[in-house]
Amino acid sequence: MALLEQPVEQVSDSLPAFEWKTDDTQHQTPRAVLRTCTFVLDELVSCSECFPFVQPVPRSATYYHQEIKQPMDLLTLENNLYRGIYQTFEAFEKDLTLIWENAKHFHRSFDTIYHQAEELRHRFEQVKSHIHGGESYIAFSTSCTDPSIIPVPEEEQETPQPIEAACHQESYLYFIQAVNAVEKGSKATRGFTHVRPLYNTLNYRFFHYVNVLKSGGSVPSYPFPRLYITKNRTLLTEARHHPHGMLAVMTNVMIAKCTDNPNHCRLLCDVVLVRPLGECHSFDETTVDPAMRYEYFPKAWSKVRIVRVVTGVSTLITVDMEKCFFRRAFTTYRLSFRPTDVKKAGDANIVGLFMKAIMDPKQGEHQDPLETESLESIGSMELMYSPHLSYSHSHLHAHLNSHSHSHSH
Repeated sequence: MALLEQPVEQVSDSLPAFEWKTDDTQHQTPRAVLRTCTFVLDELVSCSECFPFVQPVPRSATYYHQEIKQPMDLLTLENNLYRGIYQTFEAFEKDLTLIWENAKHFHRSFDTIYHQAEELRHRFEQVKSHIHGGESYIAFSTSCTDPSIIPVPEEEQETPQPIEAACHQESYLYFIQAVNAVEKGSKATRGFTHVRPLYNTLNYRFFHYVNVLKSGGSVPSYPFPRLYITKNRTLLTEARHHPHGMLAVMTNVMIAKCTDNPNHCRLLCDVVLVRPLGECHSFDETTVDPAMRYEYFPKAWSKVRIVRVVTGVSTLITVDMEKCFFRRAFTTYRLSFRPTDVKKAGDANIVGLFMKAIMDPKQGEHQDPLETESLESIGSMELMYSPHLSYSHSHLHAHLNSHSHSHSH
């Protein structure tokens, strides 16, 4: 029997409701509803047409809000799901439909956003047809496409696995250099001019959570943020399953060449230790704008649980490591004590220092790297590149708004 031939919440009485708590409020959602709605959301955020509809339209867009009385976006929809607001699939679908109905009401039929809304609606209809057991003509983001049997990543948190912090000979460090919306000057951002606003939007929840944690605040337990990458999805999947593996997202990366040793550089960055959860999803490339550089377009994403955020982490790297690992953002890399990895890095001792510094970071949390450690204090160096390190919620919105045709849905 296809999943939606009966009400989703009645698909299986053997599935207990998904329960969680925020502050003093207890939430509960039928597990089948949670899985089905998450499946739909995952497919919608796996295509470029979702770009204008990920975040809420800013309140500053007064004319839009005068015209549109029930604004809706994908982030709000997912937040509502994890606040227990949707107890049936039909309630979820009613709010989801507002996204393209609002866009088509506000924009003219020849506007780009109008057509993106129509494409997103068409994708939803295809996904819904598949759930009902009908035919579908889209490429799904994962090979497992039965939402009734796919636990959502948030369900894995019900039985959390410990994260291995110690660095030893069997350790594997997987790492990604991610650039936030206001970083400038990094070699890793070259070639991302056209697609960077897309990464800023798709990775918004991740950077927002990191920023809140940096400031000493707390973030919701659910939903987990998604992390979109451009290359090496196989390593992202491997990081989830490796028994001695750890995934680190490095932001605000500053690299300075040591003048007293031409083979070494000093790296200063913020480290976000995360645990990838759930399936690694492909990003649909069939509708990619040819004007964008294909090789830097998002290729995949995974939900991650943020384990720890540490700012101002400083360590040595080799010049070979700088060339191999720090010239392309949103790419997954792997480093270990295997001879092939050490050969790539050029120095076994530096590999050990780097892996220990990133896997078990010691620098003070919630401090601005520029305030805790200046270039003068980390040795005699020649500056290679120094991106702007500050990050703020308001700056992010300003950056996105300047690139998104006001993003009025």
